[in-house]
Amino acid sequence: MFAIVSALLRYLWSWLRPKHELALENLAFRHQIAVLNRRAHKPRLQGKDRLFWVVLKRWWPNWRVALIIFQPETVIGWQRDGFRMFWRWKSRQRGGRPRKDAALIHLIRQMWAVNPTWGSPRIRDDLDGNDSEVSPQVERRDALPYFPCSMSMPLHLLIASVRLLTWSLTKILCCSL
Repeated sequence: MFAIVSALLRYLWSWLRPKHELALENLAFRHQIAVLNRRAHKPRLQGKDRLFWVVLKRWWPNWRVALIIFQPETVIGWQRDGFRMFWRWKSRQRGGRPRKDAALIHLIRQMWAVNPTWGSPRIRDDLDGNDSEVSPQVERRDALPYFPCSMSMPLHLLIASVRLLTWSLTKILCCSL
Protein backbone atom coordinates (compact mmCIF):
# COMPACT_ATOMS: atom_id res chain seq x y z
CA MET A 1 0.00 0.00 0.00
CA PHE A 2 2.83 2.39 0.93
CA ALA A 3 4.59 1.75 -2.39
CA ILE A 4 1.47 2.66 -4.37
CA VAL A 5 0.94 5.89 -2.43
CA SER A 6 4.61 6.75 -2.83
CA ALA A 7 4.46 6.16 -6.60
CA LEU A 8 1.31 8.27 -6.86
CA LEU A 9 2.93 11.15 -4.93
CA ARG A 10 6.00 10.96 -7.15
CA TYR A 11 3.79 11.14 -10.22
CA LEU A 12 2.00 14.22 -8.93
CA TRP A 13 5.32 15.81 -7.94
CA SER A 14 6.65 15.23 -11.47
CA TRP A 15 4.02 17.62 -12.87
CA LEU A 16 5.51 20.46 -10.82
CA ARG A 17 9.11 19.95 -11.93
CA PRO A 18 10.72 21.04 -15.21
CA LYS A 19 10.98 18.42 -17.94
CA HIS A 20 14.80 18.38 -18.11
CA GLU A 21 15.04 17.59 -14.39
CA LEU A 22 12.58 14.73 -14.81
CA ALA A 23 14.55 13.47 -17.81
CA LEU A 24 17.80 13.53 -15.79
CA GLU A 25 16.17 11.62 -12.93
CA ASN A 26 14.84 9.09 -15.42
CA LEU A 27 18.33 8.77 -16.92
CA ALA A 28 19.83 8.18 -13.46
CA PHE A 29 17.29 5.48 -12.64
CA ARG A 30 17.78 3.78 -16.01
CA HIS A 31 21.54 3.76 -15.50
CA GLN A 32 21.18 2.11 -12.10
CA ILE A 33 18.84 -0.52 -13.55
CA ALA A 34 21.36 -1.19 -16.33
CA VAL A 35 24.12 -1.66 -13.75
CA LEU A 36 21.96 -4.07 -11.73
CA ASN A 37 21.03 -6.06 -14.87
CA ARG A 38 24.66 -6.95 -15.61
CA ARG A 39 25.53 -10.65 -15.62
CA ALA A 40 27.61 -10.56 -12.43
CA HIS A 41 26.22 -11.81 -9.10
CA LYS A 42 27.16 -8.53 -7.42
CA PRO A 43 27.69 -5.99 -10.21
CA ARG A 44 30.58 -3.61 -9.73
CA LEU A 45 30.66 -0.06 -11.04
CA GLN A 46 33.18 0.52 -13.80
CA GLY A 47 35.12 3.67 -14.59
CA LYS A 48 32.57 4.85 -17.15
CA ASP A 49 29.79 4.46 -14.54
CA ARG A 50 31.73 6.60 -12.09
CA LEU A 51 32.37 9.22 -14.77
CA PHE A 52 28.63 9.24 -15.58
CA TRP A 53 27.74 10.03 -11.97
CA VAL A 54 30.41 12.69 -11.57
CA VAL A 55 29.16 14.46 -14.73
CA LEU A 56 25.53 14.05 -13.64
CA LYS A 57 26.44 15.61 -10.29
CA ARG A 58 27.67 18.73 -12.11
CA TRP A 59 24.61 19.07 -14.38
CA TRP A 60 21.83 18.24 -11.95
CA PRO A 61 21.53 19.83 -8.50
CA ASN A 62 19.10 17.17 -7.14
CA TRP A 63 21.23 14.19 -8.14
CA ARG A 64 21.11 12.71 -4.61
CA VAL A 65 17.37 11.98 -4.92
CA ALA A 66 17.88 9.34 -7.61
CA LEU A 67 20.60 7.34 -5.88
CA ILE A 68 19.57 3.84 -4.87
CA ILE A 69 22.50 1.43 -5.28
CA PHE A 70 25.19 3.58 -3.56
CA GLN A 71 25.55 6.58 -1.26
CA PRO A 72 26.04 10.24 -2.35
CA GLU A 73 29.35 10.37 -0.45
CA THR A 74 30.61 7.69 -2.83
CA VAL A 75 30.09 9.97 -5.85
CA ILE A 76 31.80 12.86 -4.06
CA GLY A 77 34.72 10.54 -3.26
CA TRP A 78 35.00 9.54 -6.93
CA GLN A 79 35.11 13.20 -7.92
CA ARG A 80 37.87 13.90 -5.39
CA ASP A 81 39.82 10.86 -6.55
CA GLY A 82 39.55 12.05 -10.16
CA PHE A 83 40.77 15.50 -9.12
CA ARG A 84 43.76 13.95 -7.31
CA MET A 85 44.59 11.67 -10.24
CA PHE A 86 44.47 14.58 -12.70
CA TRP A 87 46.84 16.77 -10.69
CA ARG A 88 49.17 13.84 -9.98
CA TRP A 89 49.33 13.21 -13.74
CA LYS A 90 49.75 16.92 -14.50
CA SER A 91 52.69 17.32 -12.07
CA ARG A 92 54.49 14.08 -12.96
CA GLN A 93 58.17 14.01 -13.81
CA ARG A 94 58.78 14.28 -17.50
CA GLY A 95 61.61 12.57 -19.30
CA GLY A 96 64.50 14.33 -20.92
CA ARG A 97 67.71 16.00 -19.90
CA PRO A 98 67.75 17.14 -16.27
CA ARG A 99 67.90 20.88 -15.66
CA LYS A 100 71.17 22.52 -14.62
CA ASP A 101 71.53 24.20 -11.29
CA ALA A 102 70.14 27.75 -11.16
CA ALA A 103 73.33 29.01 -9.50
CA LEU A 104 75.41 27.61 -12.39
CA ILE A 105 73.18 29.32 -14.96
CA HIS A 106 73.46 32.57 -13.02
CA LEU A 107 77.27 32.18 -12.95
CA ILE A 108 77.42 31.62 -16.74
CA ARG A 109 75.30 34.70 -17.38
CA GLN A 110 77.39 36.75 -15.02
CA MET A 111 80.60 35.63 -16.77
CA TRP A 112 79.16 36.54 -20.18
CA ALA A 113 78.04 39.94 -18.90
CA VAL A 114 81.45 40.76 -17.39
CA ASN A 115 83.50 39.30 -20.27
CA PRO A 116 81.42 39.70 -23.46
CA THR A 117 84.36 38.86 -25.74
CA TRP A 118 84.92 35.47 -24.18
CA GLY A 119 83.63 32.54 -26.20
CA SER A 120 82.08 29.30 -25.02
CA PRO A 121 85.39 27.37 -24.82
CA ARG A 122 86.97 30.01 -22.56
CA ILE A 123 84.00 30.06 -20.19
CA ARG A 124 83.86 26.25 -20.15
CA ASP A 125 87.58 26.10 -19.34
CA ASP A 126 87.06 28.63 -16.58
CA LEU A 127 84.14 26.60 -15.20
CA ASP A 128 86.21 23.40 -15.31
CA GLY A 129 88.27 24.87 -12.53
CA ASN A 130 85.08 25.03 -10.44
CA ASP A 131 84.40 21.29 -10.99
CA SER A 132 81.13 21.87 -12.84
CA GLU A 133 80.20 19.98 -16.00
CA VAL A 134 78.69 22.20 -18.66
CA SER A 135 78.18 21.37 -22.31
CA PRO A 136 78.66 24.08 -24.93
CA GLN A 137 74.96 23.90 -25.84
CA VAL A 138 73.89 24.65 -22.26
CA GLU A 139 76.47 27.39 -22.03
CA ARG A 140 75.26 29.07 -25.21
CA ARG A 141 71.62 28.66 -24.28
CA ASP A 142 72.03 30.11 -20.81
CA ALA A 143 74.33 32.95 -21.80
CA LEU A 144 73.09 36.45 -22.44
CA PRO A 145 73.38 37.63 -26.03
CA TYR A 146 76.34 39.89 -26.76
CA PHE A 147 75.57 43.09 -28.62
CA PRO A 148 78.59 45.28 -29.46
CA CYS A 149 76.55 48.47 -29.46
CA SER A 150 74.19 49.56 -26.77
CA MET A 151 70.60 48.51 -27.35
CA SER A 152 69.44 51.75 -25.81
CA MET A 153 71.01 53.75 -28.68
CA PRO A 154 68.43 55.74 -30.66
CA LEU A 155 67.70 54.41 -34.10
CA HIS A 156 68.84 57.49 -36.02
CA LEU A 157 72.26 57.36 -34.30
CA LEU A 158 72.59 53.68 -35.07
CA ILE A 159 71.80 54.30 -38.76
CA ALA A 160 74.27 57.19 -38.86
CA SER A 161 77.05 55.08 -37.33
CA VAL A 162 76.37 52.23 -39.80
CA ARG A 163 76.52 54.71 -42.72
CA LEU A 164 79.81 56.13 -41.43
CA LEU A 165 81.26 52.65 -41.01
CA THR A 166 80.14 51.66 -44.52
CA TRP A 167 81.56 54.85 -46.03
CA SER A 168 84.90 54.39 -44.28
CA LEU A 169 85.15 50.75 -45.36
CA THR A 170 84.47 51.63 -49.00
CA LYS A 171 87.13 54.37 -48.82
CA ILE A 172 89.68 51.93 -47.44
CA LEU A 173 88.85 49.29 -50.05
CA CYS A 174 88.90 51.79 -52.93
CA CYS A 175 92.20 53.34 -51.87
CA SER A 176 93.91 49.97 -51.46
CA LEU A 177 93.06 48.89 -55.00
